[in-house]
Amino acid sequence: MHSVPVMGSASVIRQAICHELCTRGYHVHGFDIQPIGGSVSKLVKLSITDPQPVCSAMEGMDGIVHRVFKDWLGPAASGPLWTLLNITE
Repeated sequence: MHSVPVMGSASVIRQAICHELCTRGYHVHGFDIQPIGGSVSKLVKLSITDPQPVCSAMEGMDGIVHRVFKDWLGPAASGPLWTLLNITE
């Protein structure tokens, strides 16, 4: 089973991404400063602005879903489907 962290997993869009990844058999780690329940295998409370805890929590991960700063990437990388396809396909 692949382990995938989802940064900012408390948002509505990322909760949907977590759910889809779980239904596809991924072990999903939800990372957020305010973790909430949902379709994740493990919740991790951390801030992406603090690199050491993020690096420690990423040990052994097979990929990453990072939608926290998606607006910086521009229109070519917008939408949950783009992220889902890049992480699962």
